[in-house]
Amino acid sequence: MSKCTAAQAVAAMENWVGYYEKASSSYATTRDKSAYTKNKGSANYTFAGYLCGTQGQAWCAAQVSLAIYDACGRSSSDAKAIMYGVWPYVNCAQVWDAAPASAKYWGHYQRWTLGKGYRTTYYPKAGDIIVFTDNCKSRSHTGMVYACDKTYVYTIEGNSGNMCRKRSYLLTSSYIYGWIRPNYAASSSTSTSTSTSSSSTTSVSQYGTAVTKVIYVCSSGMRGEGIKSLQILLNGYGYSCGSVDGIFGAKTKSAVIAYQGAKGLTKDGIVGANTWAKLFASTASANGSNKVNLTLHTLSKGVAGNEVKALQILLNGYGCACGTPDGSFGPATKAGVLAYQKKKGLTQDGIVGANTWAKLLGG
Repeated sequence: MSKCTAAQAVAAMENWVGYYEKASSSYATTRDKSAYTKNKGSANYTFAGYLCGTQGQAWCAAQVSLAIYDACGRSSSDAKAIMYGVWPYVNCAQVWDAAPASAKYWGHYQRWTLGKGYRTTYYPKAGDIIVFTDNCKSRSHTGMVYACDKTYVYTIEGNSGNMCRKRSYLLTSSYIYGWIRPNYAASSSTSTSTSTSSSSTTSVSQYGTAVTKVIYVCSSGMRGEGIKSLQILLNGYGYSCGSVDGIFGAKTKSAVIAYQGAKGLTKDGIVGANTWAKLFASTASANGSNKVNLTLHTLSKGVAGNEVKALQILLNGYGCACGTPDGSFGPATKAGVLAYQKKKGLTQDGIVGANTWAKLLGG
């Protein structure tokens, strides 16, 4: 095996989003996605803890260890090389203390405590290990960066509300101690992974600001533009629900159930927060009994990732061709966005922000 790239590490970390820690050792020794939401608890029993020998302990660092281990083709020696001699990483201070000064970047801690100035030229990058603090001295939590802009950093964290989830923070947050650039292979490397893909659909460039779209929980009998968007996505991901007619009928329900089964979700045929989040590889939360807050990001030329792939599927489905959905926002995707914005009477800037997302999702 060989060292993984940053994109492969992010993809491996994203694979665990939606995983809940267990109330007991039950289901904590399997990486099967069908077990992600089983035996939910708050006792720190996880597969990451099982792998790293820290079962029953805080598992945020172990989750990063697991992701990099997976991305390296499950080679602990390669993971250790990437993490400056630390593997498994099970304590939030370990990699920070082991990394050379050239690989460490301070967050709000340095400006606030040492008065050396906030180093605005050094933004976190996808694949960085981010370290958090509660008191500007101790290192109390950790995760992996998957994107960053000049205002926010976007992270994936284990042991966040008893699960692995995506989060975002202002770069000026006093909670950010700093971040570390692991010793990844160059992106042009032929490094391979047995558990993740290095294709453009899983690589992550720096997304823009997060936006939240309120959408409905979808179930049998419902109709509308939101159902059309759901049908386009299901068809685009290979789960056929027939014609895109905006009616949640038997074929659409069957496609939803098949998709849920493939993604390790509860197979209830209802598109709630977890299913919407998985369709976009993003995060979502319940908003009352029948609505969902879906967190997406402003997308523009040059970014890449699963949100871009979902965008491309939607654009093609609405007749604004952008080529094969490959997760990379290039000229063809921008042309498709511009065509869609013109069609819907939106500002034609080629940027997918709150208004464009709202229209694409039936707003």
